[in-house]
Amino acid sequence: MSDSTNHSAFRRWTSNLGLSIGFSIIGFLFAEIVLRLTGYEGDYERKLFKFAAPYSIVRKDSWVLKSDAQAHDGKISIGGTRVALRKNPGEKRVLLIGDSVTEGYGVDSSATFAARLGVLRGPGVSILNAGVYGFNTCDEYKLYSEQLRDLEADTVVLGLFPANDLNFNLLGSERLDTYPRWIETLLQHAEDHSAFLHFGYLSAF
Repeated sequence: MSDSTNHSAFRRWTSNLGLSIGFSIIGFLFAEIVLRLTGYEGDYERKLFKFAAPYSIVRKDSWVLKSDAQAHDGKISIGGTRVALRKNPGEKRVLLIGDSVTEGYGVDSSATFAARLGVLRGPGVSILNAGVYGFNTCDEYKLYSEQLRDLEADTVVLGLFPANDLNFNLLGSERLDTYPRWIETLLQHAEDHSAFLHFGYLSAF
């Protein structure tokens, strides 16, 4: 086969590749526009929630995503409340970990599980509500081991909800362990901002 034949075949291959990439981009943009204009089941999730490494899907305004949720100056934010890592003498701590049910999403603060439990607590007992909307057991373990372990809780109450803890545990562990963290963060960022990719995620899982 002559050099001119090889060169011609290479040009055809690159031309076909360029056309394939171009049509793929056009198709992606078309699907993105259609989904944004017409909406889809789960579109509200993309607007209100985000993928947040190392966790799964959480609300964009969740306390666990805010910078002051990290421990500093001997304190940590839990549900928006600053709590000292070290207990006061004689203090007993009950730490609640779970999803939206534990957090008390959608109900008055006085009607949450934590508030009702607080009414029954004895003297010197603190109820710490670390529930996060959308969390599954994998997320709760990561939150406890990376941020909440140093609170020296005397009792840890783990709230379970089948829709999160059964359906999303395996998915969450597979997603977070399959790729390097920077690739996972990039994928999550793309899913947060692209209706088409988010729709594909919901359809696949």
